[in-house]
Amino acid sequence: MNAYELADELENYVWMNPNNNRDYCKEVKDKLRQQANDVGSLNARLKQQADRIAELSKNVDELEEELLKTPQIKELSDEEILSFTGFKKNPYDIFIEYEKEDIIDFARAILKKASEK
Repeated sequence: MNAYELADELENYVWMNPNNNRDYCKEVKDKLRQQANDVGSLNARLKQQADRIAELSKNVDELEEELLKTPQIKELSDEEILSFTGFKKNPYDIFIEYEKEDIIDFARAILKKASEK
């Protein structure tokens, strides 16, 4: 038995038993129906939210698939770049520092260009 049916039963009971407090029973009956309406509204909102969550979940799944298809860019530290070049630093040669920065900038430019394709 749902709340609407219970309210109907209460209404029938009150009319069949006039000795009962009709005002109180009417108030209870009205509250039952109002609560049933509220539950119906909440269920509708819950369904809307569940549909929205399902839609967002689908979007997340699509984004995850897209990310997996996109090649990931690996960043290299300055030390890693220099280790590939065989660069050896001479602490007494100031011009070596400029060469080192040029090598690093050049390697980063190549990595950036490769990631754009």
